[in-house]
Amino acid sequence: MYPASIPELLLLDTPSALEKQIGTVRREITGYYSGVHSQAQGIIDRWISVEEKVETRIKSFRDPTEPMNPGLLYTGISALTTSVLTRSRALPTRILLPPAALVGAFAYFLPGTASRVGAYAEELEDRYVPRVGEIRRTSIAHSGIAWERAKEGVAAGRESVNNGVKSIVERIEEGTGLKLKAMGWAQDVKKEAQSVASVAQKDLKEAIESKSSSGDSEDSKRLA
Repeated sequence: MYPASIPELLLLDTPSALEKQIGTVRREITGYYSGVHSQAQGIIDRWISVEEKVETRIKSFRDPTEPMNPGLLYTGISALTTSVLTRSRALPTRILLPPAALVGAFAYFLPGTASRVGAYAEELEDRYVPRVGEIRRTSIAHSGIAWERAKEGVAAGRESVNNGVKSIVERIEEGTGLKLKAMGWAQDVKKEAQSVASVAQKDLKEAIESKSSSGDSEDSKRLA
């Protein structure tokens, strides 16, 4: 009596086995790429942080009252000149003198910056190798005490020589009636005595420095 209704057709999208396999591989590749990208981004971020810390630390070394351009130029020229002059010398000389000239020129031309760098080096020394720092500071203190005692001894010896020369001149004047002080002979003798005392002071300083360096090496051996 009534016409039959047309049945609705429902199409189901059923992926094939190949499509499922392709989808699985694509998702795995996407996840692996996301993980690698995250790790690479983390490494880049850490590297940028390290660069910023290094830049901040280097900027903190600079003394605003010192011009960097000529000071660094003179320091490099000093080290290069020393390297050229010592190229025909013995191997220890070629190895030790250029760095020593570099450090000395840096401390001379940029004393404020060198002081800040030295303070940071001492901070690292106390943080990582405190025993070495103690040995170094003890050696420096002993060298300073020995140097002060040596200066006092040389000053006392110079004063004794001056008094002896003065006493001799006065006795000669009393015995002969000559005015040696007016003739300038006494001043010449005094200058000669002072020259001898200065040479003795120099030799004593070198001996103290050599003894200090040998003491440092012995302390380092005991530490090792």
